[in-house]
Amino acid sequence: MKEIKATNNPRIAIAGCVNSSVQTLKKLNEHSLNVVRVLSLNPNKSKNVSGYHDLTELGEKWSYPTTYFEKINDENIISLLREDKIDWLFIIGLSQLIKEELLSVARYGNIGFHPTALPKGRGRGAIAWIILGEAPAAATFFILDQGMDSGDLISQVAIEVSDQDYAFDLIEKIKSAIDRALDLFLPKLKLGTLSVMPQIQKEASFLGQRKPKDGLINWELPAEQVLRLIRATSSPLPGAFSFFNEKKIVIYKAKVRKEFTGVPGRIIHIDLEGRPVVACKQGGILLLQTDVEISLNFKIGNDFQNNL
Repeated sequence: MKEIKATNNPRIAIAGCVNSSVQTLKKLNEHSLNVVRVLSLNPNKSKNVSGYHDLTELGEKWSYPTTYFEKINDENIISLLREDKIDWLFIIGLSQLIKEELLSVARYGNIGFHPTALPKGRGRGAIAWIILGEAPAAATFFILDQGMDSGDLISQVAIEVSDQDYAFDLIEKIKSAIDRALDLFLPKLKLGTLSVMPQIQKEASFLGQRKPKDGLINWELPAEQVLRLIRATSSPLPGAFSFFNEKKIVIYKAKVRKEFTGVPGRIIHIDLEGRPVVACKQGGILLLQTDVEISLNFKIGNDFQNNL
């Protein structure tokens, strides 16, 4: 453990565009930190951002200077932050790579956030990978450096993930843990000190990028694995999907029905509400919520396809 000595009531800027960014800005305001700039990803660049939030709404509400950006490393953004004479820069929930020039602007350093128990689970797509069982969940704040989520740890609050959690449920748990993690260190930051602990680099693990196409369901898998994919990629993520009658169907919520056996991908039962049970290698999946209306148009014996 080491301590960074900084100025009292430091000048802070924050950049971001998602739930974690919103939670952090709310806590900065709650603790009466000296926020001198709020940077929000321009809405015209939000198309591929799951769970996008415009930070300018809160910034303007609390009379903080607010600015849109498209690329956080643009020279105009760097110049603006230099003019603001910031002591700390929070870059929260932003997938853009941060260049060395931007990292050098804040007087004392840059603070990032990651939803895994670093050094485990560095990288992208953490929400889905956590539910898929590939990384432990936590609200982790750390010092940003030029590595991938590799800087010194500031605060970490563990999150318990259940086998019932969908992506939305995990995000809500993360938001609550963010509040607790920030409450642990923001009062000290306001007084001019910050305690940090180096990560144990040899214990690091890494998560690969996920793309929307990775949500394609393989009905040849056991029903429990299919449901886990559905939970891991559900709203606000792009969703798990299959094809039916040459139409892509996104499945947001489902339930395992172990009592059914059938040819994988084939509808083997229709419940009283017209919802189909699709056979897997072991058991079946009852479709509870999709992006199309579930109705009696589904027939027993119809097949879901892996592609068009």
